[in-house]
Formats: sequence, structure tokens, C-alpha cells
Amino acid sequence: MGHCGVPRPPEFVNPIHWHWVHIPRVTDPNSKAPEPVWRPQWYFLLGPLTDPAVLASILGRHDLPKVFRANTLNSYVKLWGDSDLPALIWNGRMQYRIHGVAYETESPEESQKLDEHLAMGGMYKKQIFCIFWEERPRQLPPMEKYGVVFFWNGDMSLLREGEGNLPPGMVDEDNPRQG
Repeated sequence: MGHCGVPRPPEFVNPIHWHWVHIPRVTDPNSKAPEPVWRPQWYFLLGPLTDPAVLASILGRHDLPKVFRANTLNSYVKLWGDSDLPALIWNGRMQYRIHGVAYETESPEESQKLDEHLAMGGMYKKQIFCIFWEERPRQLPPMEKYGVVFFWNGDMSLLREGEGNLPPGMVDEDNPRQG
């Protein structure tokens, strides 16, 4: 079991890109390996991407994507850039809860667009991490699930204190922000 109560991803899954699943078959050594199978992937989003209109623009969609209020633990937020972008920083302490939204990709192209946008040229690093739902309609998976979270991967001296573009109600006032 994983740290958040859900099973860990199987060994054949790459922990960085585990929405692409390749199951090796050992039937005929001369047969061609099967094509990777794409699976929908949950993404934890902060800042401007919590707005479905902004997310739709990045994904190239004409309709608004459905996002769900969610949070993650073991991290805190600082700001960077002229537009006060939130930088999620892992610290391993369970008492820190960061609020945002979760979105499930609907195609390999959406996953790729989000990966490229969220990595910001290497400033953020993609990790598989536990996402907890704050609202849970019936169609959602259990209250917690592994999904994609992008953590700060840049120079820490570029960051400053603050919450950034988190929408009202998405900030836990009792959440200390020091690392």
C-alpha cells in the first residue's frame, strides 16, 4: 500500500510517466512489443490553472474542463516570477496542506500539453504524488489517489514568501509556510 492508502503503482510503470503503461509480453521472442496504452491521469493544479477557462486555453479546448477541489500534503507554497506564480515545494511534513484543483486528462495530447506547460522549461519537476479530494461526486475515485504534481525544481533564491494566485478559499490560513 502507498503512503496515502492506495496501492503503489506496479513495478512495470515508470514513476515519472506512469500514465503510459507498457506491459511486456514474453510469448514469442520474435513478436513486436505491444504499443504503450494511454490511461487518463489526474493532475493537481495551482494558481491560474485552477480557473477552468485558463486550463481550457492551455489544453486547446472550446468547452470548460471539469475540475474538482483537491489538496495535497507534505508541501508548502512560495512565489516566483513577475506574475506571482505558485511554486509547490516538498518538505515531507504531513501537517502542511495545499489546496488547489484536480483535473483528469482526456487524451494523450492533453497530458502532453499539461506536462509541457507545467514543467516551464525545467523550473518544475513532475512527480507522482497523492491527491485528496475536497469534494467528491460519485464519479470520482476514492478520497485519495495518486496523480501528477509538479514541484519546484529551480533555484530557491528565486522564490519569495506568499500564496500567489490561489483563488479565495483555496488557502489554509492555519498552514505555516516556512520550509
